[in-house]
Amino acid sequence: MKILVVEDHPKLRENIKKMCEMAHFTTETAIHGVEAIEKIRASQYDCIILDMNMPLMGGREFLSQLREHDKETSVLILTSNSLTEDKVDAFDIGADDYLTKPFDVDELIARIRALGRRKGKQSENKIQIGDILVDITHSKVYKNEQISNFPQRNIRL
Repeated sequence: MKILVVEDHPKLRENIKKMCEMAHFTTETAIHGVEAIEKIRASQYDCIILDMNMPLMGGREFLSQLREHDKETSVLILTSNSLTEDKVDAFDIGADDYLTKPFDVDELIARIRALGRRKGKQSENKIQIGDILVDITHSKVYKNEQISNFPQRNIRL
């Protein structure tokens, strides 16, 4: 999965990036919503981890703009806002999940994986390129939903 972390706090942003990379996610960062929009125009992401309280363009405005053009990319809100009305508002404008700070690293990673599964994104053991799907776990390749098996090779060391 390819992740975009949108967080204005430098140390937290870098720590989240490292945690995601340790979980084998390709991860990029943005300091605020304006930079995130620029990155989204240049690249596609499977999941966006979004802080709500940022300068220039906050999370709410960013999410509203994102959902006008992109209904598919998963958005996980990661914020200190813990009021029920804040959570409801975030879900109403298009958030897929919501986690409050402070948070547990394992829970964050589990939620990202769950979002990937829900949206049908590629898993760590499947790679999708155009109409070709490689299922590493089951040693199968699909092209236009037609299956072919990998040749089995015995390798001795």
